Amino acid sequence: MSNADSQRKVIEVADFVAAAPTMDADEALRRYARLIVFENERPSEGATSVVMRAVNAAGEVMALKVLRPARGSADGDALSRARERAFHEEYINQLMVSRLRGFPEVYGYGTVEGRPAIVMEWVEGTSLHDVEAAQRHAPWSGELVARLGVAVLDILCSTSALDAGFVHRDISARNVILRSSERPVADQLLEASFDVCLVDMGSAVSVSPADGSFTMLADVWRNGTPDYAPPEMLTRDVPGIDALRHSGAIDVYALCSVLYELYAGSTPFRVSEHPEASPYRLKMDSSPAPLAARTDLDRGLCHLVMAGIEREPGARPTAPS
Repeated sequence: MSNADSQRKVIEVADFVAAAPTMDADEALRRYARLIVFENERPSEGATSVVMRAVNAAGEVMALKVLRPARGSADGDALSRARERAFHEEYINQLMVSRLRGFPEVYGYGTVEGRPAIVMEWVEGTSLHDVEAAQRHAPWSGELVARLGVAVLDILCSTSALDAGFVHRDISARNVILRSSERPVADQLLEASFDVCLVDMGSAVSVSPADGSFTMLADVWRNGTPDYAPPEMLTRDVPGIDALRHSGAIDVYALCSVLYELYAGSTPFRVSEHPEASPYRLKMDSSPAPLAARTDLDRGLCHLVMAGIEREPGARPTAPS
């Protein structure tokens, strides 16, 4: 056995249901039910799931996202069942935007060793977080920041045509990917023209949830990324919080936090630098340093970004503006 063969692991995706209802069942099983992952490639680990790059027998590359067991809980208990329901809702939300520009395509749903799993498009690219790290967090020019913001807004606004509506609720530097399959990231930065993909629908939700009781249960673990999330995504103890958590104002705040970071070199509240503090109280009791425009042309951008991170959702500009 060669070293390459020893690094391969075959994964069976059981109970696979294809996302495309018109796909032939035999074809779906052939393409997605048996995948190969490479054990020398480190998977991407999130708070509740792990994402692996996988290939099928035909060499098609895809992503396999598997729900991890909750610490301190047993299979079948209330916590595990709620997590599984939330993970399935994530899959439904991915289906809602699967065919839209700027989102990964989803192929289907099944289980891996008894754990729920989503099979979807592998997005080849670099996250804004990694782009910043490579540049040692050097501030971006106003033009680059503005064009990146427009590219993300174009994607978010494309979902407004959907009957159910859609809010991502976890826009962050890690969840904004610059695709590199067609143009290198360096060229996109040079040309100030971006091929953006939004990933990780673990916190996504319909603007008008059809099943309030389900949303209440599944929403408990969905708080967004503290450095970028608005105050309403960091608490459950505010009157009318459920309505606030189903608003596009969440994405406006998170996107403006990303743009602030790109322009200033740090996030507005530096939450990760204050692990002892409550992110909610930090964002409610203090104000970020105002963005200081480096050129006259940047003044409008800085004003919009600061308006977008207002603590009150109603004070933020709406996405189309």
